[in-house]
Amino acid sequence: MNKKLVKEFLIITFVIMLIFWGGCALISQIFNLTINNIFLRIMHIIGGFSPTIASYISLKRNNKVKNLKEWLKKIFDIKHNIWTYILVTQTSHLNKCLCTLKIQ
Repeated sequence: MNKKLVKEFLIITFVIMLIFWGGCALISQIFNLTINNIFLRIMHIIGGFSPTIASYISLKRNNKVKNLKEWLKKIFDIKHNIWTYILVTQTSHLNKCLCTLKIQ
């Protein structure tokens, strides 16, 4: 494992998350806005995608990928059977459905 790459990835992830989610919290308190505001919603979404954004930035800076297309090929490992991907997506969907049920 490349410790430098992992450290850089984590730092970039948390910086992006802090900027966007922290900014979202500050702006919502200062201007009395809710998450229904489109600007805050966009900031919230970008903060949620911070690991994805950070992976591209850190891999690009360390010359592990040359462009966006190569990065997409690297993160979407097509070596696995299609049923593996279906199982993972359906399991996460089932988990989400079960979590929303009210237990009485």
